[in-house]
Amino acid sequence: MLIKEVLPRIIKDSNGQETVEIEVRTKKGKFYASAPNGKSIGKYENPSYSPRGIRWSLKLMKILCSHFFQKNLLFRNFSDLEKIEEFIKKFEEGNDKLGTNFVYALEVALAKAAAVENSMELFEFIKGNSKLTMPGLISNCVGGGINSNLPKRPDFQEFLVISKENLFSRSVNNNIHIFWNVKNLLKKKENKWKLKNNRDGSWQTSLHDEDVLDIMKDANKFNAKIGVDVAGSWIFDSSKQNYLYEEETLIRDKEEHGRYIQSVIDRHKLFYIEDAFQGEDFNGFSKLKIRGLNVSNDLASSNIKRMDKAVDKKAINSVIIKPNQIGYLGELVRVVNFCRNKNLKVIFSQRNGETMDDSLADLAVAFDSDYVKIGIHGKERLVKLKRLLELEKKFLR
Repeated sequence: MLIKEVLPRIIKDSNGQETVEIEVRTKKGKFYASAPNGKSIGKYENPSYSPRGIRWSLKLMKILCSHFFQKNLLFRNFSDLEKIEEFIKKFEEGNDKLGTNFVYALEVALAKAAAVENSMELFEFIKGNSKLTMPGLISNCVGGGINSNLPKRPDFQEFLVISKENLFSRSVNNNIHIFWNVKNLLKKKENKWKLKNNRDGSWQTSLHDEDVLDIMKDANKFNAKIGVDVAGSWIFDSSKQNYLYEEETLIRDKEEHGRYIQSVIDRHKLFYIEDAFQGEDFNGFSKLKIRGLNVSNDLASSNIKRMDKAVDKKAINSVIIKPNQIGYLGELVRVVNFCRNKNLKVIFSQRNGETMDDSLADLAVAFDSDYVKIGIHGKERLVKLKRLLELEKKFLR
């Protein structure tokens, strides 16, 4: 594959924050990839950019990309990307860390170009074959916590629906119906409710967590289950070792918080709970009882050592995978393989500050993700769902 040029640039994500886009030019065309930004960033998450900032990362990336100018590289399969990864790592050793967003965008853009060069879909190039299984769909309906702009808001960060439909296309329709039905129920429940969306496209409300969950129960009519992302690290006061609820007017110690979360699971028959405790409380996670998914995001942050500790303590049965947290696609392979070997459910997830790049869809399919977590409102979310629907139509019908 003759690479004519590789061009890095800074663009804006869905929140108006700066992120990176990489353009790869070959004889076959122009190929783009961009990385999202996280709002809720885990303590153990790899840095998205150089410690000196995104502009410094861009400067370094321009130097790195100049080495690809008019180069003829052999990209017959996904493993050939390892040569690129070795080159990037050596470059970083002699300069500075680029950050996971720059590495991720570069590798995905190169993979897109290589897929076309080999007459493949992106997921086929990564996976090595066209066997396709579609993930289950998890969608955010109502948002709270740091994802909300309202002065009064739910403490939990996300209120989610998980479709029980077998076909992905039906799951999308299901979750869309639920999303708009929740809007109508919020309007009835909350006086002076205004039609407003959070940064991730979910509905904003001033209602209490359990009032929102009472509304979410209506999802059962649409053949779906419900869940929450507590985002425990963001309501935890590390100095006092307490959890702060309702705009810091209600304080629960670790034991009270655990009992409350368990009661929420039991009363509302939750199928999914994410980050129920702060990111160091492995014991808290291990005590939860749920007939469904006990999910880690901040606890593991796509870090194999952290996931291994969580498995050893029987703290979780599912993990959130955010590819740009990892950066290197080769490392992504190792992370997913670890999850499979440990019988952990894999959930490929969007981020709060998304872009119009749809490669998350191909990655979720390529790695046989059990679920994909994507909102159903906003162009940056819908473009990923559209890509998944295209793949289902082309390969499963």
